[in-house]
Amino acid sequence: MASCLKLWLVASLLLLSNRSLAAADARPNMFDTSLRVPALIRWPKSILAGKIVSRTVTHLDWFPTLLEATGVALPAGATIRGRSVLNLLRGAGDFDRSDDLYTEFSVQHTMRADMRSYRTSEWKLKQDFLNTDRDELYDLRNDPGETKNLATSDRPEAQAAFAKLSKLIRQRMTDLGDPVGKTPAD
Repeated sequence: MASCLKLWLVASLLLLSNRSLAAADARPNMFDTSLRVPALIRWPKSILAGKIVSRTVTHLDWFPTLLEATGVALPAGATIRGRSVLNLLRGAGDFDRSDDLYTEFSVQHTMRADMRSYRTSEWKLKQDFLNTDRDELYDLRNDPGETKNLATSDRPEAQAAFAKLSKLIRQRMTDLGDPVGKTPAD
């Protein structure tokens, strides 16, 4: 029993959740209630108990983080899309990354959707490339619950945000070689 307790006191634990629909009857969506998932970490002597991280971290960040934490080098030639967040977790050094978030969700089974979104601290644009009438733009400063779609708003700031975020979505798709949204001329 004492050896089990000793192991528990020095053991580390990382528990992640997956993304699910915000409600059982909801159509595929990219609302924050579906995108935000919990991560619980226990790492004695490395991460303070009760520490809360409010910065944007994705599942893509855990692989390089775990490699760095264990002292294992990144595999040569491997494409790693995430970044280690070890300094952020430890509260040491800078975390000089934007909290902007690009997301993808495609489903081809009981329904079809090719959704992409780009989120900043102020705005979020969601686009479904199979259902273009479903574009959604939210002013997160004034509508954090994403209840008022401003995609067709005539407000200049909404139109500017739509244009900027649409361009950022397309740029990320190009950077990643995403075939969704390409026309035959592309």
